Amino acid sequence: MPTVKIGPNQIVVDCDMTVAQWRQKRNFSRWEFYKLKKQGRVPEIVNGRITQKADAEWHRRERRLAKSGAARLADQRKSEMARMAGRKAAKSPLHYSNRKKRG
Repeated sequence: MPTVKIGPNQIVVDCDMTVAQWRQKRNFSRWEFYKLKKQGRVPEIVNGRITQKADAEWHRRERRLAKSGAARLADQRKSEMARMAGRKAAKSPLHYSNRKKRG
């Protein structure tokens, strides 16, 4: 069986990975992993391990999801809402740019 080397700047995985190894490879925290698992968006786990095939399928599926129209539309809505909130906050008399200087 091939060895798994996961170092500070080196990730070489030629075999099935444990969940911890997969999280490190994909740069997910434990919290993010379980959030994705709750949403049903993690690769198939068999006997506590993630196969290379399952990882590749997960990667393709996530790439497709990110490129989908729904994801782009949601990102646009989120950006527009943040922009509107920023404008509204800047108009507030309590905003730091509208406060009178003391002194």
